[in-house]
Amino acid sequence: MSYALIKDNSVEEYPLEEGVIKNRFPRTSFPSPFEPPAGYVEITDAPQPEIDHTKNITEGTPQNIGGLWTRTWLVSNATPEQIEERTDRRSVQARQDRNRRLAECDWTQLPDAPVDKEVWAAYRQDLRDVSSQAGFPWDITWPEAP
Repeated sequence: MSYALIKDNSVEEYPLEEGVIKNRFPRTSFPSPFEPPAGYVEITDAPQPEIDHTKNITEGTPQNIGGLWTRTWLVSNATPEQIEERTDRRSVQARQDRNRRLAECDWTQLPDAPVDKEVWAAYRQDLRDVSSQAGFPWDITWPEAP
């Protein structure tokens, strides 16, 4: 739970934790559950909006919405460099996932493996082709293992 210090109906200080507020009032006992002193308000949580790799999100200054001081989020466009870095990182993760899936079925290609080698070989090729999909690395359709 976080709190803010409000002066003249605007946020003076945020975020504040319960312990910080209590330390500012060393000779005060507070009820349980904690109720902040005058001027301090509890900040109502607001879910973070869903964004994709082309956006940035940061926490904004809490706003008084319908009498409740509420957490806010600021969404902005990512720079081309940020998008490229995120895409590169996602590509590495997707290839690591693909390599893990390949390693998990390496045994199917052993001469004495009791499986249909052609079906498994086709699956393994589909895994290798994942990076050629149009939406890679953000929209991947993983092949189903036989």
